[in-house]
Amino acid sequence: IRKMMIFAALFMVLFIVVLFGHVFLQRIKDFLQEDVLRMLLRQFSANQNGNGRIKGNTEEGEEVLEPLTHSPSSQRAGGSEFDVFLSFRGEDTRKGFTGHLHDGLQERGITTFIDCEKLEKGEEINKLLEYIERSKIFVPIFSQHFAESKWCLKEVTKSVECGKKIIPVFFGIEPSDVRNQSGPFKSAFKDHEINKKQDEEEVRKWREALKKVGNLSGFTLKDMNG
Repeated sequence: IRKMMIFAALFMVLFIVVLFGHVFLQRIKDFLQEDVLRMLLRQFSANQNGNGRIKGNTEEGEEVLEPLTHSPSSQRAGGSEFDVFLSFRGEDTRKGFTGHLHDGLQERGITTFIDCEKLEKGEEINKLLEYIERSKIFVPIFSQHFAESKWCLKEVTKSVECGKKIIPVFFGIEPSDVRNQSGPFKSAFKDHEINKKQDEEEVRKWREALKKVGNLSGFTLKDMNG
């Protein structure tokens, strides 16, 4: 009986440890997701009066992001339909980080584009690029498999060509992976270049766009799962 009591006690302790560990890790995830939300929202609200500039340090010097403003849908200027366009690789982050980020922004009155909601099935990449033009701010969520998607790379390139305000999120990767196309981005680009159907000039544009965006001040989240 004593052994059974000891075994039961140990089992209960183990159960509590596992349960606490799971809850603790989930709270860390939630905190990091909320932290990105707060930082993004701060950039919207801090410059409502048009003053101040948002700065961030990079390895190659200081990047300066122009003031970001948020206005109600009825008051948007320049034909902007969305405040934010979220660019992401679905299999990496859609059901976790990106979904929470989208919901949090929407709940706070920031109109946010996410392809699973706004893009009808069968629509082509040109429609997505159109939505980028109609958005104020472009938020690429760089993750392990991001560069494997031609659509994601086209979106980043389009945002740079349009001169959009860009706030990058580095999810489980380093900014240098994006800047230099190293780490998981290296193998992805190798596959793109081996693929003879892929235009060399377009691949070059992708690289240039990633180098530029990888140098922008953004948010880095490490050791996270979608």
